[in-house]
Parts: sequence; C-alpha cells; structure tokens
Amino acid sequence: MRRQERKVILFVDNCSANPKESAQRLSNIRLEFLPTNTTSLIQPCDQGIIRNLKSSYRNEVVKKIIGDINKSELSANDLGKPVILLNAIHVLRKAWNAVKSSTIQNCFRKAGITADQHQDSDEDQRPMGLI
Repeated sequence: MRRQERKVILFVDNCSANPKESAQRLSNIRLEFLPTNTTSLIQPCDQGIIRNLKSSYRNEVVKKIIGDINKSELSANDLGKPVILLNAIHVLRKAWNAVKSSTIQNCFRKAGITADQHQDSDEDQRPMGLI
C-alpha cells in the first residue's frame, strides 16, 4: 500500500484484541475505534451478515455429511469425530460465496455506512475487502 500510495481507514471495535497502540505501528492505515457498546448497532456484520454466513455454513455442513453418507465415505460412527480444519475452511468458503451481495449491501445500508440508497441488482459486486 505504501508503494501504491494508498491510504486506508479501518473502523474497529473497542475490544482488547484491538489495542490502540497497534495503530502507531501502521504507516498507511489509520485505525478509528468505534464508541464503546455500539458495535452491535453499527457494524454491518452484526446487522445480518454473520447470521447469514452461519446459516449458509450449517447448510453446507449438512449437505457435505449427507453427500459423504450417500457415497459411503462416512458412517453414523464418524459423526462425532473432529472436523479437519482444511475441510472446514473449504466449507466456509463455499458458504461465504452463498452470501448474496444484496445481503451485504443491505447490512451496510442498515448500519448507515453507505449513502447509496438504491438496490443494486448485480449480485457479483461486493464491497472491497469482502471477497
């Protein structure tokens, strides 16, 4: 970003995982901390994106389990075994791709972050950084 002379502002919540000192180490990124106890009200992910992603993820997991049972790759005894992280990441990616861009846009609109009030019908356009 420095070479391209890009400057970015990140809005982050006020939790201990985001220490204010970390902002001093960033050259082309400015951190702005949300006021305390407002994250759930103004963060787009909390306006429905997370709920939608979790729902899609659960659906994908069930589809995978049923598919594996149908292929005889999984028995009822295997259902309690730990999930392999790489498989979970693949399922999560598939679930994320199922989240419609209109859902993301509506959540940003609900959070008051975008002034764009029209409904964009192009499902392939997502806010930068959310792909």
